[in-house]
Amino acid sequence: MRKGKNRITVLLLLLIVFMVELLVSCGRDRSTDIPVKDFGMDYSQQQDFSSTVQVVCNANSAWFINAVKDAPIYKWTPQTLGKEREQIEWQSEEGNYDLISIAECQGALYAHMRNCEDNMLEIRKFGVDGNWTSVMSLTVENWDDYAVMGNGFFVDSSENVYIVSKDGVTCFDKVVKEGKTYRVKGTVCLWAENGKGYVECVAATTNEITLYELKENEAEKKWTLQVSVQGARGIRSSEETLCLATDHEILFLDRKTGSLVARTDIMKLGIHSVMAGYYDERCREMQVYSLAGTDTDRLQYSVLRERESSEEHRKEIIYGMVSGVNKGDTSSIWRSIAAFNQTSNEYYVTIRDYNNNTDRLHADLAAGNGPDVIDMTYSEHYESYVKNGYLEDLSPYLEQSQYQDDIIWNILDAFKIEGGLYIFTPQVQLWGVAIHPEYETTFEEWNMGSFLELVEQDQWKKAPIGGQIGNPQTLLFFLLSGLQEEMIDREKKKASIETEEFIKLLKLCREYAEGDWSYAKEQTYEEQKRNILCQEIYLGWNFTTYLSHADVYGREYPVYGYPTCFGQTYKITACPDSCAIYSGSSRKEGAWAFIESLLWESNQMYCGIVDPGFPIRSSVLEKVAKESKEMPVRFNGAMITITDAEIRIVEEILYHGKLCNGMMDRNIWLVIWEETAPYFAGDKSAEEVAHIIQSRVELILNE
Repeated sequence: MRKGKNRITVLLLLLIVFMVELLVSCGRDRSTDIPVKDFGMDYSQQQDFSSTVQVVCNANSAWFINAVKDAPIYKWTPQTLGKEREQIEWQSEEGNYDLISIAECQGALYAHMRNCEDNMLEIRKFGVDGNWTSVMSLTVENWDDYAVMGNGFFVDSSENVYIVSKDGVTCFDKVVKEGKTYRVKGTVCLWAENGKGYVECVAATTNEITLYELKENEAEKKWTLQVSVQGARGIRSSEETLCLATDHEILFLDRKTGSLVARTDIMKLGIHSVMAGYYDERCREMQVYSLAGTDTDRLQYSVLRERESSEEHRKEIIYGMVSGVNKGDTSSIWRSIAAFNQTSNEYYVTIRDYNNNTDRLHADLAAGNGPDVIDMTYSEHYESYVKNGYLEDLSPYLEQSQYQDDIIWNILDAFKIEGGLYIFTPQVQLWGVAIHPEYETTFEEWNMGSFLELVEQDQWKKAPIGGQIGNPQTLLFFLLSGLQEEMIDREKKKASIETEEFIKLLKLCREYAEGDWSYAKEQTYEEQKRNILCQEIYLGWNFTTYLSHADVYGREYPVYGYPTCFGQTYKITACPDSCAIYSGSSRKEGAWAFIESLLWESNQMYCGIVDPGFPIRSSVLEKVAKESKEMPVRFNGAMITITDAEIRIVEEILYHGKLCNGMMDRNIWLVIWEETAPYFAGDKSAEEVAHIIQSRVELILNE
């Protein structure tokens, strides 16, 4: 009897263990268990080609088009050495046409065009004799519904035409020329004939991939795979494997079952923004057409060959991506990683995506498992990271950098904490203040006292600042922007908030909120600009942003800093490519090698376009200034260009102005925000609130 009970006990324990393992496995991210296909780059070649919108290819050649109206179609056969790309003219002498997209079938090129004169759609075929012939002309109710660029066009071997429309996929039979629409979910990224007389298409959303078989009466769903997908592009393949390129990897799927059988990190090879490709499974070779590095005006052809993982001798550097603005292969940091991986022989960077989850990042940092390079777009955590010892001081690395003498140190010095620089900001955005012309000459020196005198002189006829007019906390944030260093002594861990000056500012903000600003809500943006005492001025990438307020303040208007007790200070904020080195990283030299690459001229120039900010290299800033003078801006109905004097106004601030980190410590600002709300609501006195804030901030400083 006892033996029977023991057996039952053992069986129950085994059952419990099995159930626990089952429950754990249900919540496990199985994508980490997918085998990795390792590829090496055998060959690459680049072509100058701007504004690429579509590439189609087969095993031998590629055809591509750009966004320039009436530009030809280009054919490129990269492995034919010495042969330039061919130009294929498509615009007919008769009629006016727009080229929408192209497709390839059995080596023939097809074009999907719109006849602008009668709003008909026309499908044409480019023959071996170099002439275009019409396949079909289509009369549709609204041609805009069929104007989908990219992979929205396919021609099968019988020359039936498939076009992505707003309602799904519409098939136009070559014989009857009538359209039949199939409902599909997601963006079509790959087409193929399946040998059964049907066309298949793969459609992707952000979290799933579905294969549809387009039958006589419906789009039959063959399978759906749940997987995170960003920017899916189809890669043609010769066997039973489906290939899809996403922003940073290539997925290999079983064509019959839809299971994910392998994946490849293409960022590791320096490839991003894949436009098209061809995978030969038997030869274990892949041809890929993509944008080249940080250059949007070049197209790259790469031949990749499978190899053993042991052949990769470079060391991995992990970049912890936190901000959603850095997602996608058009972001500056994404392209910088690709450019680094393509050129470095010692390191390669991979991405650990935190998907905006800063709590998860904080847990990894605290547990000693942080990424080698940390995305510092959310720089409001900068000071707390330094206090917790998570970040490496970059000063010693910068002192040895080849770019040391070209760096604008006045910018980087603004981000130092107790003498150390723990964040790297390749570009920065600059913020200042313009004074309404009516009062601009009424003060000798600009400081907090001058600001308060202006408000008193104006008697609330104008809003003191722009933004959320009438909001007391918006005004308080403006006033505290320049006072951070005077209020907070981090070295001594002391705060100066329970003071007459701070209480006076609180009372000013409440008086502001109690005013009648209802008229401002009915004003246009232009009207509001002319009725603001102190307008915050944003200055970005190409200097011409300075001209955006010239209509109110005139040409060559002065830009002041945020008022402080003893003067003024300008705010600078970090751009999305800002980053730091994790102090617990075992590969700090490799992390710095990548961070230093953000100072390459190509990165400094491109990043400024995508994530607008001024580059911190003096030589690059000079080139930006030169380009800015050649950029006309519309002003009062006429086109104008920025002058040398206006450029010098901005440069003087960057090189010699007093600058401060414009992103106030998140924890401190949250305390101020929370504790001042009861005062502005009339529930507490200014003195009481100042005392509470003083105590809480000093607790933060001494944690």
